[in-house]
Amino acid sequence: MPAGASYRRGGTTMKTDSQEYKDLMEKWSEEAWEEELERDASEYYEREAK
Repeated sequence: MPAGASYRRGGTTMKTDSQEYKDLMEKWSEEAWEEELERDASEYYEREAK
């Protein structure tokens, strides 16, 4: 997304170059990463259990 663009989600609009937006993106990417790790781990344990 280009810097300075507006980003809308759930009724809130914020500038993509604002700190609020950067914090949000960071939070989402961390959450996505954790979910990814949990999924990988559970798939691994399911395979090992068989």
